[in-house]
Amino acid sequence: MLTLYLTFDDGPQLPGTINCINILNELNLPATFFVIGNHLLLKKNKDVVENILSYADRFLIANHSLTHAQEMTYTNYYAINEYAAKDIISCQSKVAFPTKIVRLPGNSAWVNHKEMFSRNQVKDTCIYLKEKGIQLLGGI
Repeated sequence: MLTLYLTFDDGPQLPGTINCINILNELNLPATFFVIGNHLLLKKNKDVVENILSYADRFLIANHSLTHAQEMTYTNYYAINEYAAKDIISCQSKVAFPTKIVRLPGNSAWVNHKEMFSRNQVKDTCIYLKEKGIQLLGGI
């Protein structure tokens, strides 16, 4: 049996996130929405977030960082000592996500309690987050 996990990054964004929710509901499919904390905290997205949370049995909101490196390049975001990790941890504390599952902005890394796969650019960030008990899920 093949299991497919649907994930959506960089939200919530209108109207895309609402469109995804509607299609997923029509098909009765579960998904994880990896959200940017600064987007999540915007008043205009309050209804979108409440919509996702109302389907807690099917949808999960997870951490995709507070800023998504909005003020810098990804190279600088990951090069500045612990900056990316602190951005992610800051988002985790401000939003109080139900899990410690994260997707890195602009990069793919996998970290769980046993294994780690990452590019050199994000290796230090991955190690720091792993020490904080955060699991990273990459993309394909």
